[in-house]
Amino acid sequence: HTLSCLVSQAIQFRDQTHHLCDYQNDPNLGLKWSQIMKIRYDFEQTGSIFVDHLNNQCEHGYEFWGDVPHLIYTPAVNDYLSNLSFYLSHKEIPLLTSTTTAGKQLLLSYYACLSGSFIYILRSFPDVSEIVLSRLFIGAISSGSWLAFTNIDMISKQSLCYLFDTLRLYISSYLSKINRITIQTHSFDINPNCRFFLTSNVNFMKSENIPSQLKSFVRPISFSKPSDEFIINLKLMAYGYQQHQKLSRQLLNFLNSFLIVTSQINSTPSLISKAMLIIKKAKDMLNNETTEQFTLIFSCYDHYISLCDESKKNLLLRIMYSSFINELSEADFNEKINHYKQSHEKEFLLEQIKLELYHLALELPVAYLTEQIFNLITLMKTYSCIIIVGPPNSGKTTVLKVLKKLFDLESIRSKIPNSKPFDISSLYHFSYKWNHIFGYAYEDQSLGPVFSYGQLQSSFSYLLRNSKKNHILKFDGKLTEKVSTFISQFVGSPHLHQITMNTLDTFSIQNGMYVVIETTNLNNATPLLLSKCGILQMNNLQLATPITP
Repeated sequence: HTLSCLVSQAIQFRDQTHHLCDYQNDPNLGLKWSQIMKIRYDFEQTGSIFVDHLNNQCEHGYEFWGDVPHLIYTPAVNDYLSNLSFYLSHKEIPLLTSTTTAGKQLLLSYYACLSGSFIYILRSFPDVSEIVLSRLFIGAISSGSWLAFTNIDMISKQSLCYLFDTLRLYISSYLSKINRITIQTHSFDINPNCRFFLTSNVNFMKSENIPSQLKSFVRPISFSKPSDEFIINLKLMAYGYQQHQKLSRQLLNFLNSFLIVTSQINSTPSLISKAMLIIKKAKDMLNNETTEQFTLIFSCYDHYISLCDESKKNLLLRIMYSSFINELSEADFNEKINHYKQSHEKEFLLEQIKLELYHLALELPVAYLTEQIFNLITLMKTYSCIIIVGPPNSGKTTVLKVLKKLFDLESIRSKIPNSKPFDISSLYHFSYKWNHIFGYAYEDQSLGPVFSYGQLQSSFSYLLRNSKKNHILKFDGKLTEKVSTFISQFVGSPHLHQITMNTLDTFSIQNGMYVVIETTNLNNATPLLLSKCGILQMNNLQLATPITP
């Protein structure tokens, strides 16, 4: 994987500079060269490292990142970086607008990494307060760090007004060559290296939540992602697939076709995030005994089978068969899928799940619950946030109860590598007022800014006490737009593997931390949340009908 990234980076540099090797009298060569971001070491005079971009030059920030953000570099990225550099050099505030999961945060991280600067990316909780914003402004302006406010359309109008006032105060102070600034009675020196960024969705100008003065103050940059086929093709090539061009078209055809089937359940526009998960799982199955095409086929099946009820499973197989143009007959194709999925680990788990259900003596369909519990275990291998959705009496609570009992048994954990028992903490987010559940910040006259913890912080602290277990924080209740927005910021981007509280405390979730949302429908689930979650669809065990969100 590391060699593939290095080769991709070398190809990027080649594509950026090969046209500059033309010795014809092209008056645009100088402009094209200036538009490429360059890091230059001045060993003759200052001994410093500088970043050259357009006609601007600034000293490198020397922040050690350790790992370069894996941004797919396209010709359009140069334009975005040029626009960012132009606005920042003129002390303007750039605003990146795009659709969900287009890579805005990744682009800003990449830009900060090349500039050697630390960037703090704020997750825009719907209840973010002026107290939290003031702490961030004070830290960024005094230290010279970069600060990005993401998804500002999710922040309350009152907080956005404060955001605008503080940004305008900073810009006017800097341009007036005033070296000190006062925020919330705190006076401190201005570090000229600090930078501010905003991001929003494509409906930024139409949003009634964003104040008009903020809309006119910022400088929008429309950020469009590359074509899905281009990204899929590049990812397959980086993982060493020989038939990457053919397979990228087949995978894209399947995803577009199956999207019609799942649109009632999962309305997320994030097709490319699903493709990345499928490719990653397929890469792990790639060996001399399995063809490249079949790894993608089975990965697609494994990814989407939990979304299908009995009426859609055959449709899933037919769409896979027609999309990948397999040489086998349809009957042989289905038999091969069924044979491959019966691994020893699955057979063992299915048997143990059935035994546990029989011990519970529930008057519920054992075959149905067995399959759903196994689907939940499969989803947890890919997602750290999972939505279990279904009407009452569909077994939502039962699948988690059996999961916990199952992995409490040492006889089962010994058969499954890296498995641990589960600890579950339930949060009934509509059982009391918002501030009591999620906490709030306030200004204490003697202590200053204080954050009062709610049940969320208490439940999370309880789970972190035992590092020898996997942890599940369960949100149980109606999924409103505000709650959906909060959880989407709480779990963050899947590639970061971090949970961030509205207190701004951040925790790694690579060691078995899961967020499970148990709800009856997805009517108010935001596309941003759906793009980050696996979904387990449950049916009413009395009516045996699929959900209709």
